[in-house]
Amino acid sequence: MKTLGKCVVYDLCSGSGCIGISIDKKCSNAFVYLIEKSDDALFYLKKNADKIKNVKVLQGDICNIKEFDFLENADVIISNPPYIRQDELANLQSEVKNEPLMALDGGKDGLDFYRVINDNWYSKLNDKGKLFLEIGNEQGSQFSMFFMNLKI
Repeated sequence: MKTLGKCVVYDLCSGSGCIGISIDKKCSNAFVYLIEKSDDALFYLKKNADKIKNVKVLQGDICNIKEFDFLENADVIISNPPYIRQDELANLQSEVKNEPLMALDGGKDGLDFYRVINDNWYSKLNDKGKLFLEIGNEQGSQFSMFFMNLKI
């Protein structure tokens, strides 16, 4: 990212904003849109992003791309979306169980938000844009097979 001119970054499902804010601090040419749905997370996101000039906090649901039609295309999209399968939610480690359900529940197969990103957000990447996604420990092969059939 440092080699690009201006670099537009979307941090989808930002949570507290630590990933997007870290990118902003490391890359002076980056402008980061921190996008989060949760009111609770938004409180901390705004607090963490306060006084950082090259970030903009946006509240909205990434499942509704029309909310974000006004955004310029991105050079980089990053996301740590909810990716835990619904049948695994009851068996989480105690420290993870304290997280809000909406931050964890990735749907029946854990891939719901990856579908949303592919269907709605991939088209918002510039031609040579990059997409970086966090996935669960056990999702590597499932994730690879899933994305072989998609645009990404």
